[in-house]
Amino acid sequence: MLKQMKVATSIAGFYALECGLDYLVTVRNMLPSRILQSLVNNSLSKEDEMLFARFANATWKAGQPFRGLNRITRETFTPFYYLSEPDIEKDIVQVKAAGSILLSSLNTRINL
Repeated sequence: MLKQMKVATSIAGFYALECGLDYLVTVRNMLPSRILQSLVNNSLSKEDEMLFARFANATWKAGQPFRGLNRITRETFTPFYYLSEPDIEKDIVQVKAAGSILLSSLNTRINL
């Protein structure tokens, strides 16, 4: 059960990655691979990086009730604008890690 909980909570980074990629592809008409590469290489604009952080925070919050109803507290559901810099950075790191895994997987498939 503990292992399943860890997987369920860490998958929020992948959800956030998908949401951010889909949004930027649709709104900016950019290639997903270009956005993904920029994210992983730290060359994404601060504005777009914060977009991914917002999605990460939202997807993480969405999963909290599944871990237990006692997780639904005001502190857990702090609005993004009131998060500390370390909390925002933690979300960005999680999305970048998911992006790195996805990019590596895509590159492996392309090179087969």
